[in-house]
Amino acid sequence: MGTREALLHLGAWFRMAGISPHSVVHVPTGGPRPRGVPWYGPSETSVDLVVMRRDVGMRASAWPGVRRSLPGGRPVTLRPPQARTALPYEPLPPGTDGLVLAEHGRTLLVSGPAPVLLRAGDVISAVGEAIASDSHVHRRGYAHIGALTPLLREPGTTRRGLELLVMGADPRFHKKTRQPGTDGE
Repeated sequence: MGTREALLHLGAWFRMAGISPHSVVHVPTGGPRPRGVPWYGPSETSVDLVVMRRDVGMRASAWPGVRRSLPGGRPVTLRPPQARTALPYEPLPPGTDGLVLAEHGRTLLVSGPAPVLLRAGDVISAVGEAIASDSHVHRRGYAHIGALTPLLREPGTTRRGLELLVMGADPRFHKKTRQPGTDGE
């Protein structure tokens, strides 16, 4: 779940992972559960996110060690490819390898082939762009606008109860919380 800005950034990070065969993109999103999110259970929290191409070759179990060994880092400027038009629920063509999800060390790891990571980034960005005009966001302040479930490797994933939804939220566009003079008008 994210605001327009957060989803546009996340879409760019997915596309960045898609074009970089040697990079692991870490998005530190873990922490206390977000306020006002009714579908979180009382004990659930958010987790960090790692996105990478499958040909990076890192196993999920290796992530905690890699994370501990990371230096402080230095700022760099990267330019991800521009988002392309994407349909929020369009499935992969038959025979296309999809995204694989793994969880380790309070981190969700998403890996996949480059074209599917690029497409996932496009879907996430499309959801971000749709927030301002979505009637459910205007009514409730959040909405389920898209899904990455059709991009998962296993076509039977949803039968096992696994969904990867993209939720949009923005109180600026919520009728009951919108204040005069805010950007959401």
